Amino acid sequence: MLKDNRLLIGLGLGIIIGAILLELMNAAISGVEQGSPLTSSILDEAEYSVAELREIADSLDYKVIEKSVVLYTQSQLDDALQSAEQTVLDKPAVEEPVVVAPIDIKTPAKVPIQEEITESNTYKLTIKSGMTTKDVTQLLIGAGLIDDAESFEKELSNRKLNNKIQVGDFNFLSKPSLTELINEITSSP
Repeated sequence: MLKDNRLLIGLGLGIIIGAILLELMNAAISGVEQGSPLTSSILDEAEYSVAELREIADSLDYKVIEKSVVLYTQSQLDDALQSAEQTVLDKPAVEEPVVVAPIDIKTPAKVPIQEEITESNTYKLTIKSGMTTKDVTQLLIGAGLIDDAESFEKELSNRKLNNKIQVGDFNFLSKPSLTELINEITSSP
């Protein structure tokens, strides 16, 4: 066959050396896993107090957490925030308008009632972050500040102020006109 066995000897030695190197790598990897800090002699069979465990955890860059502490995942936290936002949006943000009619019952009504009653209604309105134009429209209708949703939304659209509605509390001493209302709740002058 082959007169020179050097090729076969080299091939055999290469396989043997490769197998030895592979075993050394496996031993090194399993040694790292078995020699982890928690399985070393730090936590032998002795019992430790909470303070001692915290010191050991600090030395190993770990943190001790009590059993009573509830930990949440990011998705659980996001779900809880979303449900909280939904409950806030479901609650009405407008207080009922306070109607005060300055009528004195003791005096006879000599003057017609329309002249005696001045517009002293106060309107309180709270626009919250995240409310859409339709939400604000429904809020204004509920507060009695507008009667027609379509005309309000059309006027906002014509003036290109749909995205300019401000967040905050607004107080009106009397029922404003549509233009005054839009100027007050938007960022337009």
